Amino acid sequence: SAEATSEEDRKMIHSLIEKMPGGFNAMNTFVQKTICSALEASHLHFENTFKDLVRDLAKGISIEPSSSSANPAILTSKPHQMGCGKTATN
Repeated sequence: SAEATSEEDRKMIHSLIEKMPGGFNAMNTFVQKTICSALEASHLHFENTFKDLVRDLAKGISIEPSSSSANPAILTSKPHQMGCGKTATN
């Protein structure tokens, strides 16, 4: 629920919305669809950027045998998950 900075503004906004075809239901539907579309666009952009980053990082990884078993898994010669079911050796 949105709030106005003054009671006068709230009344004016409510009056304008009530005069619109569909009133508050139409306004709420419009706001929900607009937010949903923005979230979907953000999600798609994030997924594409993430895939590009994983691809670019995977290209630059060269795995060399390690004699130390004390290294974290990401620093050893063992394949590790890179995302999307791929391993560093793929």
